[in-house]
Order: sequence, then C-alpha cells, then structure tokens
Amino acid sequence: MSRGTGLYVHVPFCRIKCHYCDFACYPGLEDRIGSYVEAVGREWSCYPGDTEVASLYVGGGTPSLLEPGDVHKLAGLLRGRGNWTQLAEATFEVNPGTGGPELWRALRETGFRRISMGVQVMDDALLCAIGRDHGVADVLRTTQELRAEGLSDLSMDLIYGLPGQEPEHWAETLEQVIRLQPPHLSLYSLQIEERTLFGVRAAQGRLEVPDEDRVRTMHDHAVVRLAAAGYRRYEIASWCLPGHESVHNRIYWTHRPFIGLGVGAHSWDGVRRYAHDRSFRTYMADPIPRRDVSPEPDDLSFDTALIMGLRLVEEGVDLEVFTERFGQDPFVVHGKALEGFLAEGLLERHGNCIRLAPEAIPVANGIFSALLRDS
Repeated sequence: MSRGTGLYVHVPFCRIKCHYCDFACYPGLEDRIGSYVEAVGREWSCYPGDTEVASLYVGGGTPSLLEPGDVHKLAGLLRGRGNWTQLAEATFEVNPGTGGPELWRALRETGFRRISMGVQVMDDALLCAIGRDHGVADVLRTTQELRAEGLSDLSMDLIYGLPGQEPEHWAETLEQVIRLQPPHLSLYSLQIEERTLFGVRAAQGRLEVPDEDRVRTMHDHAVVRLAAAGYRRYEIASWCLPGHESVHNRIYWTHRPFIGLGVGAHSWDGVRRYAHDRSFRTYMADPIPRRDVSPEPDDLSFDTALIMGLRLVEEGVDLEVFTERFGQDPFVVHGKALEGFLAEGLLERHGNCIRLAPEAIPVANGIFSALLRDS
C-alpha cells in the first residue's frame, strides 16, 4: 500500500489485566468510556481534515466493552473528519465473552468488517493461569454470534510458550482453532515484560516457562500443521487463507505513516515519531496530539524499514525499491552482516529481493539486532 495512513484507536478499558500484558489498559474505568470516546474525537479533530485513511484498527485493551451507542458515536466522530474514500479495511478487536449480538450489529452498521479476537489458547486451565477471564466456550459462542451477524472476516490471536504449556497442549489448541476455520491467525511466542505480573514473578524466580527446545517444537508444529490446513505464512507471526492478509498491519511492516489516537498510542508521520503518555488521567486532561518529539534519525528509519520488510517472509525486501526510497543500498550499509547471513543460509536472495530463509524465522530477532546500528 503506497497511499493513505493507517489509523489506530486505542481503547484502554479491561475487566482484568492479563498476567503477560504490558499494554496501556486499566481495569475499573468502564464508567469513563463515554467521555473517553469524546476525547478521542477531540484528538482526531486536530489532524488535517483531508487526512486520507487507508485502514482503521480499534484495539486495546478490550474494545468490545463498548456499548453499541459508544461504537456509533466513535464511528461518527472518526468518519466526520478525513478522507475515507480509499479505506481498505476496518478492524475491531474483541475479547471472547464480552459484547454480544447488539454490539456485533453496531459494528456491522458502522462499517467494521474485520474482527480480531484474543483467543490465546483453547484450554480453560491455561487461560485461567495466564489471567484471562474467558473460557473455550466463550470463544465458540462469540465466533458463532459474529458469523451469524455476517462478521466472518475473523482473525484469532494465539500464544505459545506459556507457563505450564506442553507441545501436546499447543497441538490441541491448533486443532480446535483449525476446526473453526478463521481466515487469519496471528501466533506469538510469549514475551516476558518487566511491568507485568509474569515479569515480577520471573524476577523473583517464581515463573517456569517452557525451555527453548519445547518452544521451538511448538513453533515448528504450527508451521507444518497450518500449511497442511491451507494457511499461508506471509509474515513472521501471521498466517491466512487466500485473500485475508492484514491491510492495517502491512502499513507497519512497509514502514508507512500511521496515526495512533488514545492513551499510550504511537504515531509516525514519515519524519517524526510521537506518543501519548500511558496515563489515563493525563490523556483525558489533554488529548491533543504531542508534536514535541525529535525527528527520527535517518539511520534508524533505514534500519527499521529493512527489518520490518524482512518480516514479510514471502516477499522480503526489494533492494531496488528500497534503495530508491532511502537513497542507499542495504548491501552498502549492512554489507558485512547481510553477506554473512546469506553465506550461513539464514537469508535468501531471489532476483532483486532478499528474504529470511525458513530456518531463520525462529531466530529472526538475532538477525534484526545485527541490523540496528545502535544495538
């Protein structure tokens, strides 16, 4: 996608905080949803009226805690400004067990067609152990309700490498999800973040997670099983059935401008990065976009774009297009590292493109670290 901006709206409300979550989301503030929607509208009104929106993603947090009236109000405030004629995708995040038929109807009526559902695992005991407040029955019911409303463009998020999770548990989760046939899947290996409950437990030596070999076994099983089920891996963490790639996420992967509205949201206009404070109170007091962040250094923009392009495991980075865009050839800037990875079989060259070799995907973070000049 070469035109338009990705628009992200952060919804910071949750019923509980999951043990692994480091996002800006806060339980117990649901009575502020209405005023928060109005604050997001005030922030959006500060952007140019002709801003071309290529994709819309409402994430969180738990956006499905909004009432139908909140959804209509938010959609009206957003659509009342900007150029929406080129909108290719509108996505709304849903947690199983929240929302319901009236909310799904409101989503359809306001133009949302893609749903991203935080499933994580299909195992009630594991869901409880990681702090989720839904069960497998909620996933099944919510999926059925969404499809009954015509919201069948469904993406499911899954996590592997969880405390107490064995490869056979993960294999069963995959089988249950495959039976549901969501058109898109995002699979993430658990990352322990310092500010989370899991981070605290890990620092105290009280968190046992699967070792690297078991995590690798889970990853490799998913690669084989999803391919057999007809899913195509097009990005490191993303699989889809034909025609269901994420338009919004592709804006990030191709290093295109995006706007983030709401608590803790980040934006990049092609020159500068800026972000809101994670404090709910601070945002509500002044939701005007921050514009005091220094321009992104050229070398960081170059390296970030190269790394994000390599995340697209099928197409990789077109060297000619990349060089034209940045005025420098990656092999001039990172020649030693790139040539080394090619020699080791971790990168492949296809015509004018470079991409990760399949066996390099599980260790991609090490490759990416070597391509950051400030690392």
